Formats: sequence, C-alpha cells, structure tokens
Amino acid sequence: MAKIKVDRKSLLNCLNMIHKGSAANSKSTLPINSNFLFNIEGESCKAYSKNGKVQMKGLFAVESKQDFSMCVPANTMLNTVRLLDDEYLNLNYNEEKFVLTISAGKKKYKMTGFNPEEFTPKELTSEEGQLVKARASEIIPNMKRLSSIIVWDDMRDNIAGLTIRSHEGKLQFSGANSSNFFYIGATSLPIEQEFGIILPRDVSSIMGEMPIVGDVEMRFTDRFVSFKSAGFEIMSVLIDAKPIVLNKFYDYDQEDYSHIVVNKEEISMAVKRLINYTNENSALIMELKGEELILSSENTMFNVDATEILDIKNSKSEDVTIGMNIKFLSLILSNIEDDSVKFISMRNMKPMFIQGSENKGHTEVWALALLALTPKN
Repeated sequence: MAKIKVDRKSLLNCLNMIHKGSAANSKSTLPINSNFLFNIEGESCKAYSKNGKVQMKGLFAVESKQDFSMCVPANTMLNTVRLLDDEYLNLNYNEEKFVLTISAGKKKYKMTGFNPEEFTPKELTSEEGQLVKARASEIIPNMKRLSSIIVWDDMRDNIAGLTIRSHEGKLQFSGANSSNFFYIGATSLPIEQEFGIILPRDVSSIMGEMPIVGDVEMRFTDRFVSFKSAGFEIMSVLIDAKPIVLNKFYDYDQEDYSHIVVNKEEISMAVKRLINYTNENSALIMELKGEELILSSENTMFNVDATEILDIKNSKSEDVTIGMNIKFLSLILSNIEDDSVKFISMRNMKPMFIQGSENKGHTEVWALALLALTPKN
C-alpha cells in the first residue's frame, strides 16, 4: 500500500488547472482520458490530464516514503477534494487493484481507477524542437482573447484552430470565427526563425486561464508544441495544415487610412442597449455623418426599434451606412481595454478593423465583416 500526505489547497489548485485539459471538457470518448495520472517521485508529484489533443501537467509537493504512480477518475477526485475543508489529506493507494482511498479525520472516500501504465503521458526533452520565450503578460492575454473567438464547430481544423507564426520579426497570434470575425495580436518579442503552426482551439481556452506570472516557454517540433508557465505545462498536437494567413485581409495602409475614434464606454453601453431591439438575423446599422455616429437596430417581429447618436472624432472617413453583427461587435468591445476605440476602413464590401486607439504599436487588431443591407421601401 503506497501512502502520501498532501496539502489540500496545493492539490486543489493543481487539479483545478489540469482539469481544464481533461476529457471531461472535450469530446474524447477514451475511458483512460477521464482520469488523472499522478507520478510521485521523492517529495513532488507530477499530475497529468489529457483529452486526445491536449495534455496538461502540474506539479505539487507531497510527503511520501516511496515512488509510485496512480491513475484515478478525474471528476470524482476533483469534486471530492473541492468539497473537503481539511488542511491535509492522506492518500492511500493499492497498486495491485488500482484503488485510491482519500481520508481526512473521520472521513474516508474510495475510488477505483486504471492501470497507470495505460495513460502514457507525452514529454518533450530540453533538446527537442525550437524554444521560444516570452513574457506571460504578452502571450496569455492574446490566448484569452482568442478563446472568445474560436468557439464554432467547423470540421476544417486549420480554420477552427489557433495560428501562431512569425510575422515581420514578431510572434503573432490569430484566429477566426468563420470568415466574418477574426483577431490578430502580436508580442513585442523578436523572432529570428521562420515558422507557422496551428493548434487545436482547446489550447487557447486553457492557456487563457493560466496565471500571468513570469515567462512562458514555448517549445515546438514538427508534431507537438508545449507551453510551460507558472509550474504548469500544456502539451498539444499540431494540426497538419498550412496556417491561415489572415493578414491577406488586413489590407489598409496603416500610415494613411481613414478612421473614426469613439469613446469606449459610450459605444459599449449603446450596443448593450440596442441588442434588446434586435433579433438573431438583424444587424446593427452604423451610419456615419461627419462628427456623429448614428447607431440603430430593430426587431420587425415585435415592431420595436431604437436609435442612439454618439459624438466622434473623424479622420478622413466619408459619410457611409454599414451593417454588422451586433453580438460580435459587443464581444470585440468587451476585449478592448482602452478608453476609446478606433474604427478603421469603414467601407462597404470590406471588413472593418477595430482596435484600441491608445494601443502601443497597434499590434492587436479585430476585424468584422460587414453585412449587406436591404434597402427600406
């Protein structure tokens, strides 16, 4: 009987994080992927979860007199540890029957798992592939923004996935929600090597929840990529496809383009109010007239409509009337942290680009396809 003692909060913090990459949060049907793997070596334990495309690894301290491995049901263990309030937990593991018993005081919980040899975690050595380092404060926010975009079900992995590549000497992140909505963000990290990889969309949502501490180490080979940060590691397979280069849609001249600047709070609140006057198939109408921006929406089924007028700063943009998906616009605005927002290239038949007006270097760009408007009789 193998035994360890562990601080409950340390264990819970690790399980909460690695559970984001478990089969419980994916469509994987392999029974082994519904488990956590624990490899105890000395006074530390490596904990793993996986879902077929993504693997997560965390590390926490234990008190143990022997090295061993165990594989136990992820949901059962996480919910058990989460609902306890004891400072320390004792874990007793029967290596022959694969049975784990968790005890604290007079409480005892028993669960049966799998042979840990069936889990087979993937590890990259320090000599494999290419290594890229960047501040977590640059990589993780980009991932978090992408997690709000890559949410649709498309069988084409190269479109539904997350693209990371080198572009103009910088590390660039991009992703799309069909052809109507995409995001491009870059770090200030200089990149000498040329590369482009596509990852499953799960990576963006998991990475978006990582602690923003220190650096992120990214190591990639021709088949796998790993991200190490704050004591955790995400390992992912690569999608075998060419990266979608969204920059081909990014066709305005950044030195001489027309744009308007709008107060972020004012337009965000206006959009939230106008959503109440739309149906799923209707658009937000944006009419530009000089230094005023007229926003309107309507729901013909219930015979309701609304209009709001905002004062703006106009730079070279001609008067125009355009339509767009109001829910996508609201999502974009919620991800912009500046006090004002810049709308660029407001032209029919072209995507509209959106970014924070105070964004240094203008590396983060959202794009929203415009909708064809039906003339009113």
